[in-house]
Amino acid sequence: MKNTDNTKVEIFKSLHDLQYDRISKIETQNNYITSFVTGLSTLTIAYSFKESGLLTFFNGLILPCIFIIANIIAVFFLLKARTFIKMHQSRAQEMRKKFAPDFHNVYLNVGKEKNGKFSHRTGYMALLHILISLIGLIIIVKYFIELS
Repeated sequence: MKNTDNTKVEIFKSLHDLQYDRISKIETQNNYITSFVTGLSTLTIAYSFKESGLLTFFNGLILPCIFIIANIIAVFFLLKARTFIKMHQSRAQEMRKKFAPDFHNVYLNVGKEKNGKFSHRTGYMALLHILISLIGLIIIVKYFIELS
């Protein structure tokens, strides 16, 4: 009987750790995509205004469109990744409820994260990408104003 309890505890610890390991990997992917797209966008914004603020077809329309699309893809990636994070958190929560109710109560009583699309780190990253996309739209509008 005692051996079975130890086995259950080991299985619980392994599965619980697995959920948070997966969350960690998803968050690392989020950081990579945010860093890459933000860096790409910064370079293209700087290039767009490199030549005395004169916008050409390439740096006033093509480059901003590329980084707007990249940032929109990043937003969708981040929001989709958030659903996977929530799934792994729910799995870990169910395991705690079943196998370690006292441990679960500690999780419930300590600073719970607000739920909402933009009230967490992933949401802030998504807002950053939206802001960068808006900068791209401003560059495009400036380009068309200069054409008129």
